[in-house]
Amino acid sequence: MSDVQVSYADLSNLTNAINRTANAVANLQVQTTQIGNNIVTVNNNVALVDRKVNQVDNQLADLRQRFILMVKEQRKSAALQRALTEVIRIRQELEQKFGNQQLVRNTMLGILQATDLSIVRNETIANVSEELMISTPKYWLAPCVVALSAWIADKKDLANKALEEALRRDAERTCLLFALICRRASETDKNNNPDPKGIRNQACLTWLKAYFQMQKATAMRRSILTYINAYVNGVFGEDKKDANGKTMLDNYIADWMNELAENGTLAADQAAYWANFYERRCKDIHEQYPTLVKVCPEFEAINAYVRRVNACDGIIAHFERLASAPVDRGDLAEKIDAELMNLVSLYDGKEEEDLRDEEELMLKIKETKGDEAYAQAYMKFKKALKADPEIDFAKQLAQAIDEDNAATAKNMASARKVSFIFLSQYIGTAFQKFITDKKGDFPELINIKVEDWRGVSKDASEKATLEKSYTDHVNTFREKELSNVKGKIPKNFILIAVVAAIVGLIGFAIHVAVALIGLAAAVVVFIIGLNKKKQVEQAQKDAINAKYDDRINKGKAVINKALAEWAAILKIVHNFDPKDVSTIEVKMLKEGK
Repeated sequence: MSDVQVSYADLSNLTNAINRTANAVANLQVQTTQIGNNIVTVNNNVALVDRKVNQVDNQLADLRQRFILMVKEQRKSAALQRALTEVIRIRQELEQKFGNQQLVRNTMLGILQATDLSIVRNETIANVSEELMISTPKYWLAPCVVALSAWIADKKDLANKALEEALRRDAERTCLLFALICRRASETDKNNNPDPKGIRNQACLTWLKAYFQMQKATAMRRSILTYINAYVNGVFGEDKKDANGKTMLDNYIADWMNELAENGTLAADQAAYWANFYERRCKDIHEQYPTLVKVCPEFEAINAYVRRVNACDGIIAHFERLASAPVDRGDLAEKIDAELMNLVSLYDGKEEEDLRDEEELMLKIKETKGDEAYAQAYMKFKKALKADPEIDFAKQLAQAIDEDNAATAKNMASARKVSFIFLSQYIGTAFQKFITDKKGDFPELINIKVEDWRGVSKDASEKATLEKSYTDHVNTFREKELSNVKGKIPKNFILIAVVAAIVGLIGFAIHVAVALIGLAAAVVVFIIGLNKKKQVEQAQKDAINAKYDDRINKGKAVINKALAEWAAILKIVHNFDPKDVSTIEVKMLKEGK
C-alpha cells in the first residue's frame, strides 16, 4: 500500500472573509435597527409637530375670531358714539328748521283731543293757534289750526280767512283734513250734542267732494281706497243721490275710469291683470292623469282647458267671500281717525322727512348698541311699509282684491269688496275670456298611442273596439315572428348520424349485420335530432307567444287607464257651468248698490 499524502489548503483567508461578512451583516442589522428607531423618533417628532401646528392653527383661528369680534365691537362702539353725537346734531337742526312745524302738529293734535274731552277753554285754543300762524308763515297746517280754533270759538270771519290761506298753501291736504275733522264731529261730540240738521255731515261731504275733485286717475295714493271704502260704507254719513240715482262718488269714479279709458290702456291693463290673476290660480293636471300624459298627443290642449275649469270653483269661492264680507263700521271709523292723525303728523317736505328718518336711524343704532346693519335693515323695512306710491286708480282697485299682492294684503275685507264692485265689469269680462279662451282647443276626440299603435276615442266608450284593434295590431308582429321560427337539428346529432351512416356503409365490406346496425343507428339519431328540432321550435314559439301575450295585456291595461282618465275629464268638462260667474257678478253689483 502506497503512502497517501494529504495536503491541507489554507482556508484562513476564506474564514476571515466570512467573519468579516458576518460582522458587516451584524453591523448592518444594528444600523437598520437604529434607522428604524430613528424613523420612529422622527415619526413621533412629526406627530408632535403636527399637534403643535394644529394648536397654533387653533390658536390663530381663535385669535382671528377674537380680532374680528374686537373689530366688530370697535365698529359698533364707534357707530354708537357717532349715533349719540348725530342725534344731538339732527335734533338741533330739526329744532332750528322745523321746530315750529312740529309745534303746529302737536297743537293740532292737542286741539283735536281737547275738543273730544272738552277740558280746554275756547279762548285758550284761539290764542295758541294765532301765535303759531305768525311763527310758521309757509307751513300749510298752521292756518288749518287757526281755522279750526276759530271754528270752535264761532269766529266765522277768522275761520274763513284762515281757510283761504290754508287752501292757497296746500288745497288737497287741507280739504282732506277738514273732511276727516268734520266726519269726526258729524255724529256727536263728547257731550252727546247731536247734529240733527246734518250740518257737520254735509260739511264733511263738501270737503270730501273737493278732495275727490283734485284726484288724478292716473296717479293716486293707495290711501284713497280707505276713504272710498269709508264713504261707500257710510262712515262719512249719508249722501244724497242725483236724478240718476248716483252718489257723488259714483260719478267721480265713473269720471276716473273714463279718464283712464281715454288714455287707451284701461281695458288692456285690466284684461292682462285679471288674466294673470286667474292663471295664478290654475294647477296643471299631469299628476291626476299620468297615463294620458304619456299616451295622448293632445294632452297639453286638454290640460290648458281643464286646469281652468278646475280653478273656477276656487275663483268663484274667492269672489263669494268678498260678496259676503262683513263691514265693521266701528273698525272702519277708527281707521279713518288713524288717517286723520297720520295726516296731521306728516312731516313738512322731503328735507324734514329725511332728517326725521335719520334721527330714527341713529336712535335705532343707539338702541342696538351700535349695530348699524340691523338698524339700516329695520329702517328700510319700515319705509317700505310706510310707502304710499302713486299708481292709477284702476290698478289700485285690482291690487286691493288680489290677496297675493303683498302691498295690499293688509287691506280690509270691506275694501276688497268695494273694489270688486267698481271693477266687476272688467273682472266678469276677463273671467268669461278665461273660461272660453282654451275651450276651442279642447279636443272632441283623442288619440291613444301605445308603442307604434294608435287608436282614437271620442267618449271613452270604445274599449272593446280599441282593445281588438290593438290586439290585431300586435298579432301581426306575432305572426311574422312565428313564421320566421326555424329550428335546426343540433350539430352533434348530425355528426353522430353521419358517422353512423359511414360506419354502416363501411360495414357492408365487413359484415351485413354491422352495416345494418350502423345505418339503423344513423336513422335513430336523425329522428331524435328532428324531435329536438321540433322541441326547440316549440320553445321559441312559446316564448314568442308569451312575449306578445304580455305585451297585449300591458297594452290593454294602458288603454283602459287612458280611457278611464279620459272619461273622468269628460265628466268634469260636461258638468262645468260657466254661468255661475255672471250670477256672482250680479250679486256683487246688488251688494254694492
